[in-house]
Amino acid sequence: MKLYNTTGDDRNYQVDYAAWVQSLKMPLTGRRLLIVQEAWAKLNSEKSDSISVGQARASFGFEVFPKWCEMIGVEDKDDATVSCQQFMDFYADVSMAVFDDGQFINLVSDSWKVSEAAHLKVSAADLQQLVATFRQSLLKRSSKAHNEEFVLRELFRNFERQNNGVLTLDILRAMLEKVDVTVSDEYLEALLQQADLSGNANGIVEFDEFIHYVIQDRYTKKQC
Repeated sequence: MKLYNTTGDDRNYQVDYAAWVQSLKMPLTGRRLLIVQEAWAKLNSEKSDSISVGQARASFGFEVFPKWCEMIGVEDKDDATVSCQQFMDFYADVSMAVFDDGQFINLVSDSWKVSEAAHLKVSAADLQQLVATFRQSLLKRSSKAHNEEFVLRELFRNFERQNNGVLTLDILRAMLEKVDVTVSDEYLEALLQQADLSGNANGIVEFDEFIHYVIQDRYTKKQC
């Protein structure tokens, strides 16, 4: 109970109700967090700590905006304000009541007319299948003298023009097509994001990072 702003002696703790309720909330994570952040960024183009109800009204996708104001706890007046914390807390509450990721994302997308980045729709299982297919194609082109990593490095040398060791979307697409693996760009973007060990999240990864993710990491025993 000491986690909830308690007061009183050891035998008669008084729990702060607001702190207790806040502690029960599950924070937004993953795709859910990203789509809510996308909605807030659209509403808050000036990057301030709050937006006006008028700004929210102009972007809301349904006719029940007064109900939204009531649920988030603000007056239905254009000069009233909504803070970022209020916005995030509201959708964290909504998230707890919506089990399916897709349903939650569609709700936020339709409410604020925003779209989820295409590569986020690629499942972990689909991404693993793509990596497995790519590796199988590399293995078919390998030999005793030239293993799959050698084949992959040669592929990269054939398409890299800047000599900076950076793997881009265009280079990755060309490499995959060269070994007869053709997929849409959202899969390529998801693969680059997953291989970006440095966390740059800018669509560009170091080729050595890609080597580690696609090949070397497959031989690394996972530790419990």
